[in-house]
Amino acid sequence: MSEKVATGIPGLDEIFQGGVLRGSSVLVEGPPGSGKTTLGLQFVVHGILQFGEGGIVITFEQFPDQLYRDALSFGWDLKRLEEDGKLRVVCTSPPVLERMLRSTDGMLEKMRDEIGARRIVVDSITHLHRITDNLILLRELVHTLVNGLKLLGFTALLTKEVTTHEPTAIDFEEYVVDTVIRLNYVSLPGTAGARRWLEVRKARGQSYIDGRHPYRITESGLHVFPCPRPKRRELTTRRLKKAVERVSSGVAGLDEILMGGYVRNTTTLIAGPSGAGKTMLSLHFLLSGAQMRERGFLLTFQESPWRVIQTMSAIDHNAHKYIRQGLLRIEHLLPTSLSPEEVIFNLVKWCEELRIKRLVIDSISDLLSLAENEDVAHDLAYSLVKLMEERAVTTLMTYELKQVTGITSISEIGFSFIADTVIYIGFTEVESEVAKVISVLKLRGGIHQTDLRRLIVTEKGLKVGTKFTGLTGVLMGAPMGHYRETVDELLQPLTFVSDFIDMLAEGKFDEDAKRELLSNMKEQVLKVMRALCEKYEVDYEELLEGA
Repeated sequence: MSEKVATGIPGLDEIFQGGVLRGSSVLVEGPPGSGKTTLGLQFVVHGILQFGEGGIVITFEQFPDQLYRDALSFGWDLKRLEEDGKLRVVCTSPPVLERMLRSTDGMLEKMRDEIGARRIVVDSITHLHRITDNLILLRELVHTLVNGLKLLGFTALLTKEVTTHEPTAIDFEEYVVDTVIRLNYVSLPGTAGARRWLEVRKARGQSYIDGRHPYRITESGLHVFPCPRPKRRELTTRRLKKAVERVSSGVAGLDEILMGGYVRNTTTLIAGPSGAGKTMLSLHFLLSGAQMRERGFLLTFQESPWRVIQTMSAIDHNAHKYIRQGLLRIEHLLPTSLSPEEVIFNLVKWCEELRIKRLVIDSISDLLSLAENEDVAHDLAYSLVKLMEERAVTTLMTYELKQVTGITSISEIGFSFIADTVIYIGFTEVESEVAKVISVLKLRGGIHQTDLRRLIVTEKGLKVGTKFTGLTGVLMGAPMGHYRETVDELLQPLTFVSDFIDMLAEGKFDEDAKRELLSNMKEQVLKVMRALCEKYEVDYEELLEGA
């Protein structure tokens, strides 16, 4: 098996599943400002510091002092490494390098032996065009460079400039080298800045993770965030025999609709307009887990941590204690500050390191708002669900609907296709009042109640109320009919009055009993009058005075 060389660049070795092959030639290409030189220096410096492999940097356009200064901004003291006999920085020209490669005195070989160099960076081979414009001669020159460095036992990293952000043509250099890494960045609208990504175009003799991987240029160099890739899972009899386990939602009445609670290790999408109660519903879920010593994690993009904690404390006064004990973790991010891939990468790491069992993402709309396009957003959403499922994490994701009242179909809810359970929370008008409604629209592989119920906000959070009996069209926000609660409010006292009349007709009461009966009858009549006045906006006191 071929030996691999770890680059020492966070995330890049994971993409190459351990590093690049020893003795290979790696082409790093990209537009100005994409970080090509930085990646090259990081490759050499980490080879020295982490793996004890001396390095050589050959540059065609930067003087050593300029290179020293730029490297110091990342914490790399190149001058010190040179003084320690671990690094050589060579500022030269393409013709001189050509003569060095073709000469018999072995200048590069001597340099290699003096410092024990095994890594070399050439920045950049674009300058070889200064020797000739003939493509045949250029290709021969690049061949000579690549093969010469390979014969000397170097693992070589060559940088190359590209003139566009979306290069489509494949230049001959890509055919000559063993591995091609393309760096790029695109400007985003608004204040989001630029999005950087890295793509491995080819890697001879080794496997790698394909796709576009976001990266950042940090104070310590490049940091790559490999694209999330769920593992392929085989169906086993053990999985088939495993019983479905439910976890409590923490909301009074909701577990009843869900026939026991959310299904463990699945994803639930809570969809609804702003202010409907999506975040509060998800906080109940986390607090319920904390009460049972299950670690929970909240990723929020809109709500600040102090406001979240304030809401949590209203639901459960032990919220601060759970946070101190590490049972609850709150992470607040700005949607424009990170790429969706980077957030998912960090989420997976957090869930593994903190042993998270319950995860809330508030909201999936914010997380994927900066995805390149709708197809990428759907792929990322699918990967996120599967990655959490692999780690036995029960996940709740909120999704904001634009319309204030009503939906006509589940297809109106974005990302509903990737969720195992879909819960709708919305508003509806009931007898000139705005009421909150909750309903389970989907529960994959399980049964649930299909009722439309009131969602009631109390001082202690949320609870699920009664059905909207007697009304139709509640889900669409335009109910028709008479709300059963209102009808019962009128019918019950009238039934009492009817019973009282029957009792009086029998004539078996003395005067005291008759007075008590008439008093009760009047009380029930007044109760009906109050209900009717409230319904039709009539002043009850004024009505009594007029009578």
